Amino acid sequence: MKNRADYAYAVGRVRALETRLISPEVFRNIIEADALTGALNVLSEVAHEEEIKKIRNSQDLELFLNERARRSRKIVAQLLDDEPLCSALFSLPENLDAAEVKINKLKFEFLGNLLRHTAKLKELSDSLRLNLKDRIANFFPTDYGRVARLSSEANQKQREDSCLFFEKLKVGFMADFLAGAKYITFGPEPIISYYFAKLNEIRLLRWVILGKINQIPNKLLLALT
Repeated sequence: MKNRADYAYAVGRVRALETRLISPEVFRNIIEADALTGALNVLSEVAHEEEIKKIRNSQDLELFLNERARRSRKIVAQLLDDEPLCSALFSLPENLDAAEVKINKLKFEFLGNLLRHTAKLKELSDSLRLNLKDRIANFFPTDYGRVARLSSEANQKQREDSCLFFEKLKVGFMADFLAGAKYITFGPEPIISYYFAKLNEIRLLRWVILGKINQIPNKLLLALT
């Protein structure tokens, strides 16, 4: 990895990019907009991309989101300027096994913790989906206890929005962990934190716009905010 001082310029750029992330208030405005067209108009005004208004179905949405993800990876790769680090980072969160091998070679604690949280939350998600009560209970005394308890309670009450509610709790947990990177002036942590913030933004956009396409009631989608 590069010397920490070498990241000073990149961290400055990330601070500017962070101001363009979609805020929870804007997400609520998108959800509360009238139908798909209204939601896309709100999003277009914030993202300053007219192409957004052309989204009509899930295929259009995936093309749009995949392009946003590609651009984000390109920006982050330029800012990190470290091929092994980028390779490890971009393996998350989809390919955890490959990410583990690469991160272990780097011996970078922050990225190791990010991998651990990602893997544990995926394990919790699978346990909730399959309603494996004993496995869910194993999370209660851990760092993931609050997410596990609230999500389990939502499942037991058969809340219609339990899946979206878990997504909100998961994003919140990761955001709290990544928030610590904001206080680091020199190093790759703020850049990694920004990348995951973009991934979370893309994930929430997928949930919300798919909800609009499929006419999911706003009250259910609001569980994400």
